[in-house]
Amino acid sequence: MPTARDPLHDLYQVNVNLLVVFAVLMQERNVTSSAARLAVSQPAVSNALRKLRQTFDDPLFVWVKPQMRPTPRARQLARSIMPALQELAASYPA
Repeated sequence: MPTARDPLHDLYQVNVNLLVVFAVLMQERNVTSSAARLAVSQPAVSNALRKLRQTFDDPLFVWVKPQMRPTPRARQLARSIMPALQELAASYPA
């Protein structure tokens, strides 16, 4: 008998740090400025974006001069990821 899909198990596969990179990329639309804002290297953000692309099986951002533009899938994800991260950040002790 098939078991019901467990969304928490699926979520376990995603590193929250990757979602933070995604959120900053949505705001900055630039890998270099996202890296500066997160105080990490540009290759670290590029690597995170590669992992996000693999996880969601979508390019998420495409280069359209002068910035990266989110794909429809990225915009869809942002509608749930951005508020969830804001709520999580608000509950984090200062």
